[in-house]
Amino acid sequence: MKILLALALSLAIHLGVYAYFQNFKVLQQQIITKKPEGKTSTHVQYVKLKKQEKPTKKVTKKQTTPKLVELPKELKPKPIPKKQIVKKTIKKTPPIKKAPKIALNKQVQKIQKPKPIKKVQAVEKPKEDLLKDVDPLTKEYAKLYDNFDQLPTKTKVFIIKNIKDIGEITGRYLIYPMMSAQAGQEGVNVVEFMLFPDGKISTPMIIKSSSYFLLDDNTIETIQEAYHDYPRPQKPTPIRIFVKYHLIRN
Repeated sequence: MKILLALALSLAIHLGVYAYFQNFKVLQQQIITKKPEGKTSTHVQYVKLKKQEKPTKKVTKKQTTPKLVELPKELKPKPIPKKQIVKKTIKKTPPIKKAPKIALNKQVQKIQKPKPIKKVQAVEKPKEDLLKDVDPLTKEYAKLYDNFDQLPTKTKVFIIKNIKDIGEITGRYLIYPMMSAQAGQEGVNVVEFMLFPDGKISTPMIIKSSSYFLLDDNTIETIQEAYHDYPRPQKPTPIRIFVKYHLIRN
């Protein structure tokens, strides 16, 4: 029974709420659809615009110039006298008279330009031929030098006077190597070294070989023993000599 009563009450409440909302919508529609009698839905109001007032001109007061009061003559300032302008008179110089042209004589010779001075080359004095009256063996030793003519004069004089003796001294110490003699080795080699004033020499060098190293080595060893007896120069002097190896066969 209680359940049925509760259902009945809930239905009654829902129906009441539904009916209320339906009546509310009907009333709202009636209010919207109603119009005032004799009047349209739009209302236009007319507003009168105010006239624009013209801007008022500012009245500027005219400036009144003060009246000048004349001073008595005694108090009036005296006018400053103007400086007197002195006109300077410029004397015109008389025009310079041109000198009359003098007709030149056609026979006047033209000035010749000086000829350029030719440079005179200094004539070198012919070099003295120191080998002119020298023995053939000394000439052969001199030919071993590539630049004999360019050597200093004192060096050339020492070589011409002493190179033959240096060759002979070397020959005294020369011993034919036994192995070369047995092998039948012959030839000529050229050796070069520097001879110093104190009697010492630089290491001898073979500049032309005999084609046999035994003969070349023997020449160097011979000079290293014989140089003590060489003549001494005043300045370091290059010495070139040749050594001949020749077997005498019976």
